[in-house]
Amino acid sequence: MARATSLANGMKVSEATLRRMVAFFSRHEKNKSGGENDAGYIAWQLWGGDAGRAWAKRMLKMLEKRSK
Repeated sequence: MARATSLANGMKVSEATLRRMVAFFSRHEKNKSGGENDAGYIAWQLWGGDAGRAWAKRMLKMLEKRSK
């Protein structure tokens, strides 16, 4: 819930958090189709769903390009 709240409020997201988000989405992709009463589905949606996954991957890739 804390991550969902910070994302919804537009708070800055660190590189470490982006890495955790990408890892979360990779681990839990199987849970995204569990239905609205499934905890995995709810967590997937709270973290931004498919759009959140795409955003986290895109931002992490951008940060990695900058650090080269």
